[in-house]
Amino acid sequence: MTATEKHHAARKHYYQEKPNFPEWRQAFHTDKIDELAKEDNTSRKVILDRIQREKKSAEMGRQSRWITGKNIKAPVLKAITTNERGEQVELNTQETMVPVIAASNLLRQKQSEGSPFMISPLLDDFGYLAEEEYAKQIIAGTYQIPEGTCSYAAEFIETLKMSDAVKELGEIDLNVTPKQNREGWKRMKDKTSSAHDSIGFSHYRTAAYDDVLNKIDAFIQSAPLELGFAPTAWGTITDLQILKKANNYLVDKMRCIQLMDAEYNMNNKLLGKRLLAHAEKAVAVSEDQHGSRKNHKAQLAILIKQQLMDTL
Repeated sequence: MTATEKHHAARKHYYQEKPNFPEWRQAFHTDKIDELAKEDNTSRKVILDRIQREKKSAEMGRQSRWITGKNIKAPVLKAITTNERGEQVELNTQETMVPVIAASNLLRQKQSEGSPFMISPLLDDFGYLAEEEYAKQIIAGTYQIPEGTCSYAAEFIETLKMSDAVKELGEIDLNVTPKQNREGWKRMKDKTSSAHDSIGFSHYRTAAYDDVLNKIDAFIQSAPLELGFAPTAWGTITDLQILKKANNYLVDKMRCIQLMDAEYNMNNKLLGKRLLAHAEKAVAVSEDQHGSRKNHKAQLAILIKQQLMDTL
């Protein structure tokens, strides 16, 4: 059978089976819900309610991005900058765009220069990577704030003392089990980008379905967290420019997002999730904190902010 004949046969089979698609889709959804309910050790109703909430949230997000014009996926194929004479210049090649964009990003990333922790006397104690000895002193509340420290920085340091409620809970478990590794990667999206020359999200998601590869990956992901080191590959970060507003190609009006190694990205998510869960147990999270918390909606945060502004 030739390729053309196979193509015609496939199309014929497709149209013959097309009336069965709704039934197959419903059967797939039913099986998927049962599988999720079994994995989470919960009921089908809980899973169905969660799916409906996620669907509603996604639709509201889509409408919001359409209204605000932030649903921008146009590639950055040009950039507009200002020369020494104050004239706008359009750049259309990678060779001319990259240096200008990099300089703009660097200027924004260096805005912390001159802040209290980037100058003496705090810089002498903590360095650029927060020396462990002094960091532990701050957590214990025994750090002696040196003379000449900014009053706001001194007040901030005092608030970093670990509360008794957090101490009583003990240290956070940073071990990553194969089951946790698999569940985490299954929730990731294949299209999520990672740093240049690094393994993509789809690789880790695929490996998570294989028992042997999943165990290896869980060990590799867990080791840096438990032993306290950073793999060399995690030091590569890729700056990527996207538009904040449609058709606004001014360099300083673009947004810089940073792509990191996929496993590094996953570990950051894991740390954030476990830290917040730990703080929740200790009742150490402010009620004003709405990010990544149950029963705290973004709409409610906006309403509270608006009401605060109205009373000022």
